[in-house]
Amino acid sequence: MRYDSEIVHSIKIFGIKQTPYLKQLRIIIGHTSKVNWVKFSPDGTKLVSASNDKTACIWDVKSGELLRTFVGHGHCVTRAEFSSSGNTIVTCSNDCTIALWDVGKFESCSAEINDIHFSHNDNSVIACADDNTLRVWEINSGKLVQLYVFKDHEVLRFQISPRGEYVLFLTCFELHVARLSSGERIISMKRPGEHIRIAQFCSDGTLLESFSTEQCIVTRDIAQNKLLEKVQSPNTHLFAKCSPDKRIIFARSSFKDIEMWNFTTGEPTQRLIGHFDAITNIDVSPNGKLLVSSSQDNTIRLWG
Repeated sequence: MRYDSEIVHSIKIFGIKQTPYLKQLRIIIGHTSKVNWVKFSPDGTKLVSASNDKTACIWDVKSGELLRTFVGHGHCVTRAEFSSSGNTIVTCSNDCTIALWDVGKFESCSAEINDIHFSHNDNSVIACADDNTLRVWEINSGKLVQLYVFKDHEVLRFQISPRGEYVLFLTCFELHVARLSSGERIISMKRPGEHIRIAQFCSDGTLLESFSTEQCIVTRDIAQNKLLEKVQSPNTHLFAKCSPDKRIIFARSSFKDIEMWNFTTGEPTQRLIGHFDAITNIDVSPNGKLLVSSSQDNTIRLWG
């Protein structure tokens, strides 16, 4: 594989110990353009990345070895994700297509795709696009089985709850949680003029959320629509992830930095500085021992 000596596009690996302080472990070099996305495999042994070079790649976390490159999209690859079994990859691209590698390729719609995920049982692929839709395809047949249309705003991001019961979806100023089976909305939060900084399911199914005017991050019980915990945060976090045990919050505190917070005490424990441009995604390994971040500076860094 050829590497451009002048423009280095890399993945860096770090790890999380019992103490909250991280160090850089490894830099993996391979992509030839900006890295848009990176995620761990369900067993934490691999990474999948998506890039503006029109490819998605699988990497071995322990060795840093490039295991496979997926080529076929006609434009930037914006998202990539493993199935829960770890045997299939789904990607989406600005060419308005979704690809299931080792399975097939769907033409999704005429609009660009904003986000994509497998269903919890790997039977379906779900995608949202900037034509104000959320679509569900059956993998075996490739048939579109559900279509949700949102009249007011396009869906920017969404997430399936760990048990597959609920779907969280975000527009510019709205946060909604619905039952995936019926589409019934059980939580709706609308705050005109405010943007949603953080919204994600934690591993126990609770919701992590924060709005732009709030200097805090809270968790919410979905079934009861009840606030559970609150952490004061003086900085404007742009997005965040929780460790599986909910002890540590990893939040993008600026375009280039990541802050670690103790969720119990609300105290910051470390700031991770290293990226030279906007961070595009952060992810925590299933066992909570590794953190990975991707950036427009063409690198992905794992800390530990």
